[in-house]
Amino acid sequence: MGVTTGYLYKNIMQRTGFTVLSIQGYGFPVTNILYPLRELYYAGKKTARTPTEKLAATLTSGTDRSWVKHFHPGLITAMLQPFSQLQLRPELERFADGFVLCATNACQ
Repeated sequence: MGVTTGYLYKNIMQRTGFTVLSIQGYGFPVTNILYPLRELYYAGKKTARTPTEKLAATLTSGTDRSWVKHFHPGLITAMLQPFSQLQLRPELERFADGFVLCATNACQ
Protein backbone atom coordinates (compact mmCIF):
# COMPACT_ATOMS: atom_id res chain seq x y z
CA MET A 1 0.00 0.00 0.00
CA GLY A 2 1.30 3.43 -0.86
CA VAL A 3 2.03 6.11 1.67
CA THR A 4 -1.21 8.02 1.10
CA THR A 5 -3.52 5.20 0.01
CA GLY A 6 -5.79 5.51 3.06
CA TYR A 7 -6.22 9.20 2.48
CA LEU A 8 -6.80 8.66 -1.25
CA TYR A 9 -9.67 6.30 -0.41
CA LYS A 10 -10.95 8.79 2.16
CA ASN A 11 -11.19 11.43 -0.58
CA ILE A 12 -12.91 8.98 -2.94
CA MET A 13 -15.43 8.07 -0.25
CA GLN A 14 -16.18 11.74 0.43
CA ARG A 15 -16.60 12.53 -3.29
CA THR A 16 -19.10 9.68 -3.65
CA GLY A 17 -21.36 10.87 -0.84
CA PHE A 18 -19.96 9.17 2.23
CA THR A 19 -19.15 10.97 5.46
CA VAL A 20 -15.85 9.62 6.74
CA LEU A 21 -16.05 9.19 10.50
CA SER A 22 -12.51 7.98 11.07
CA ILE A 23 -9.48 6.53 9.41
CA GLN A 24 -7.00 4.47 11.41
CA GLY A 25 -3.68 3.23 10.09
CA TYR A 26 -2.18 -0.05 11.22
CA GLY A 27 0.85 -2.15 10.43
CA PHE A 28 4.51 -1.39 10.00
CA PRO A 29 5.30 1.97 8.38
CA VAL A 30 8.69 0.52 7.52
CA THR A 31 7.18 -1.90 4.99
CA ASN A 32 6.45 1.01 2.66
CA ILE A 33 10.09 2.07 2.89
CA LEU A 34 11.32 -1.47 2.23
CA TYR A 35 8.84 -2.18 -0.58
CA PRO A 36 11.29 -1.39 -3.44
CA LEU A 37 13.89 -3.73 -1.94
CA ARG A 38 11.30 -6.50 -1.58
CA GLU A 39 10.28 -6.03 -5.22
CA LEU A 40 13.90 -6.36 -6.33
CA TYR A 41 14.37 -9.51 -4.26
CA TYR A 42 11.26 -11.22 -5.64
CA ALA A 43 11.74 -9.99 -9.23
CA GLY A 44 14.42 -12.64 -9.72
CA LYS A 45 12.02 -15.32 -8.48
CA LYS A 46 9.22 -14.44 -10.95
CA THR A 47 10.17 -17.00 -13.57
CA ALA A 48 6.99 -19.07 -13.77
CA ARG A 49 6.04 -19.58 -17.41
CA THR A 50 3.78 -22.62 -17.71
CA PRO A 51 0.46 -23.08 -15.87
CA THR A 52 2.10 -25.81 -13.75
CA GLU A 53 4.93 -23.48 -12.75
CA LYS A 54 2.44 -20.70 -12.00
CA LEU A 55 0.43 -23.04 -9.77
CA ALA A 56 3.58 -24.10 -7.93
CA ALA A 57 4.54 -20.45 -7.46
CA THR A 58 1.06 -19.64 -6.14
CA LEU A 59 1.14 -22.52 -3.66
CA THR A 60 4.42 -21.28 -2.19
CA SER A 61 3.56 -17.59 -2.45
CA GLY A 62 4.20 -15.66 0.73
CA THR A 63 5.79 -18.61 2.50
CA ASP A 64 9.43 -18.34 1.46
CA ARG A 65 11.17 -17.49 4.69
CA SER A 66 14.02 -19.97 4.28
CA TRP A 67 16.65 -17.30 4.95
CA VAL A 68 15.25 -16.72 8.46
CA LYS A 69 16.35 -20.13 9.73
CA HIS A 70 19.98 -19.04 9.35
CA PHE A 71 19.62 -16.45 12.12
CA HIS A 72 19.29 -16.92 15.88
CA PRO A 73 15.73 -16.01 17.04
CA GLY A 74 17.14 -13.50 19.54
CA LEU A 75 18.98 -11.71 16.74
CA ILE A 76 15.79 -11.41 14.68
CA THR A 77 13.91 -10.07 17.71
CA ALA A 78 16.67 -7.51 18.33
CA MET A 79 16.64 -6.47 14.66
CA LEU A 80 12.86 -5.97 14.65
CA GLN A 81 12.65 -4.13 17.98
CA PRO A 82 13.40 -0.64 16.56
CA PHE A 83 10.76 -1.15 13.88
CA SER A 84 8.21 -2.23 16.48
CA GLN A 85 8.90 0.96 18.44
CA LEU A 86 8.66 3.03 15.25
CA GLN A 87 5.23 1.55 14.56
CA LEU A 88 3.91 3.00 17.84
CA ARG A 89 4.67 6.62 16.91
CA PRO A 90 1.32 8.31 16.13
CA GLU A 91 2.82 10.85 13.74
CA LEU A 92 3.89 7.99 11.45
CA GLU A 93 0.43 6.44 11.26
CA ARG A 94 -0.18 7.81 7.77
CA PHE A 95 2.76 5.69 6.57
CA ALA A 96 1.16 2.46 7.79
CA ASP A 97 0.74 -0.40 5.34
CA GLY A 98 -2.98 -0.84 6.05
CA PHE A 99 -5.95 1.16 7.24
CA VAL A 100 -9.51 0.91 8.50
CA LEU A 101 -11.93 3.55 7.26
CA CYS A 102 -15.33 4.02 8.94
CA ALA A 103 -17.97 6.00 7.05
CA THR A 104 -21.71 6.57 6.76
CA ASN A 105 -23.83 7.18 3.70
CA ALA A 106 -26.76 9.60 3.72
CA CYS A 107 -28.36 7.73 0.80
CA GLN A 108 -30.38 4.98 2.46
